[in-house]
Amino acid sequence: MSCAEGTVCGPGRVCVAGACVTRDRDALPSPGRDVGAADALPLDRGQPEDLGARDAVADRGGADLGPDAAGSDVGVDGGRPDQGLPADQGAGDCEPGRVEDCGITRGRCRAGRRICSDAAVWGPCMGEVGPEPEVCNGADDDCNGVVDDGFQVGEACDGLGTCGAGTLECASPVITRCSTEPGGTRAQDRAERCDGEDDDCDGRVDEDFAVGQACQAACGAGVRECGPGGFARCSTELEGSQGAEGPEICDGRDQDCDGQVDEGFDVGGACQGTGACGAGVWACGPGGRQCSSDPGGADDASTPEQCDGQDNDCDGRTDEGFAVGVACRAPGACGAGTRECGPAGDLICDVGPGGSRSRVAPERCDGLDNDCDGQVDEGLGLGDACGAVGLCPAGRLECGPDETVICDTRPGGSRDASAAERCNGLDDDCDGEVDEALDAGEVCGGDVCGPDLPTLTVDAGRTGDTRGLADDHAGSACVPEATGPDQVLRFQAQAGEHVVGVAPLSADFDPVFWVARGCDTLNQCTASLGSGRVQAGRPKARRGVLAAGEHVVVVDGRDAAGGAYALSLRPFSAGETCARAVALPLPGRLVGTLDGRANDHAGQRCPIGLLTTGADQAVRFELAAAATVRVRLTPDTSWMPTVYVVRDCAQVDNTCAGSARANAPGQILDFTAELAAGTWYVVVERPSAQQAGGEFLLELSPE
Repeated sequence: MSCAEGTVCGPGRVCVAGACVTRDRDALPSPGRDVGAADALPLDRGQPEDLGARDAVADRGGADLGPDAAGSDVGVDGGRPDQGLPADQGAGDCEPGRVEDCGITRGRCRAGRRICSDAAVWGPCMGEVGPEPEVCNGADDDCNGVVDDGFQVGEACDGLGTCGAGTLECASPVITRCSTEPGGTRAQDRAERCDGEDDDCDGRVDEDFAVGQACQAACGAGVRECGPGGFARCSTELEGSQGAEGPEICDGRDQDCDGQVDEGFDVGGACQGTGACGAGVWACGPGGRQCSSDPGGADDASTPEQCDGQDNDCDGRTDEGFAVGVACRAPGACGAGTRECGPAGDLICDVGPGGSRSRVAPERCDGLDNDCDGQVDEGLGLGDACGAVGLCPAGRLECGPDETVICDTRPGGSRDASAAERCNGLDDDCDGEVDEALDAGEVCGGDVCGPDLPTLTVDAGRTGDTRGLADDHAGSACVPEATGPDQVLRFQAQAGEHVVGVAPLSADFDPVFWVARGCDTLNQCTASLGSGRVQAGRPKARRGVLAAGEHVVVVDGRDAAGGAYALSLRPFSAGETCARAVALPLPGRLVGTLDGRANDHAGQRCPIGLLTTGADQAVRFELAAAATVRVRLTPDTSWMPTVYVVRDCAQVDNTCAGSARANAPGQILDFTAELAAGTWYVVVERPSAQQAGGEFLLELSPE
């Protein structure tokens, strides 16, 4: 019958390997044998009471069974104990009824027992627990003497997030974890907070707090972020990273971002303004809370302080700054007096403007402060530029002998350049009229080519007018069409190349010109110096080589009306570079051409974005004081000019003070430049070397 280990089966019987057997003293082990506790009991040589179950058990092996009852090792077959005969005895060698241990007790494995049958053959190992595949459970499942081998249990590890250092341990039969992670033996996880840390050690940071998403707070739109205490907030909230909050001030805004505006300032409550300002209500102003009737308030009742015994300006003081009766001195010619209250409530000197003993007089050009305003000869424009008139060049305004303002280069000026009027086609006396007060009917001013022709100076320019003159000359070999009234001028030239240019001063006048050796060869054009281009309102200019000696230039037109014109006659070398720039007065005119000239100057930011690579000509002018100068360039219709004003032609971009460029052929350029005192240059350019054309009229004038 079956039994449990340690129970008594009955008289003379014992429980061995789960079966009751007869006790046999002859079966006791010999001294020195180690067969286990069961072998110490004598066995009945007869059949056990129930051996059928044991005989049905198949052989079971073990990984390491250790020594058998005879002290020899039992063999290993696939990790299971060998249930065959012990190594030192063959079949029928065991004593029937003998019981001994079998298998091993290690890890989860437990040894069993076997019984020698009546046929002297060992039976199966009964009650043995064999090895299993190793899993992570803190046990030696495969009975190899190593617990949880292959799982690195006990090695150092660093937990996720804030869980810190620990050791690897089993989380399930097949998974390990760091002991500091959630569920570990030393778990350090905690509830997730909004703090930029993985507090719950799940591999995510600040989950469920919507960090970075758009939000709206009292201080405006922002993004969600972590704030103190581990809670999320809008970045524009109080003390947020974009928070603009501050102490609430009285200004119509919510500085402390609490959803209220100007709380605590009693806005709208009654108040009494300072001084004469009277009753009002509390309101918020630029300086904080103020009574609405005080200075700067919505109902501002303040007025400038007057000398009247009241606090007119509501600053808490009365008639401050008014030293009535104290000695004073009025500006300029008004002299000494005493302080008094003026008609407007201000303190004045009684001899000055508005005073009871005023000595003010109209300002005169006499070097005195006649109107007692602290300025001398103000408003008279003294020192300003004045333009050339007739033979008188440009100059500066100054006081004349009769205390009136005059130009210093004109009659009565300190640099008077006028002369008696003569019949020469010039304004000799600088009064704006040419050949005035001459005998009636006298022909004057170059109407007929002859000995009385007016003289033109080389390297200078002049203006003229053919209206009212006769058509005495029908043209030349190079300018056949000259049907309008004409004027002839004489000049002396040095041998060399010259430029002659004529520009109309009205849009409907189409002048032509030519140069001849003298009146006897008037129709023979010299050195092709003549213009026949049909182009009303546009300049004409030519260059050519002249022999030394006297020449004449004829200014004519294509219609019977005639018109006013500007004429320039200069050596070709003039204006080739800034070092040889043409000097012009202000106002001044130059009629010229870029034909044959080199590219000596270039700008990129002057004009902005344009690197000029074409021919250029330079003009120089002087400013005694800072002034606004107008620049006007009229080209012929065949090209697109650029023009700029610079302080230094070697550093065009760095000293550019003004510029313009045309976007279409023939476009007129007109601009002003604010200039400091000193020397300035105007450069006229073709923007590229491939562009043809280049005749122009340049006009400079102070604004």
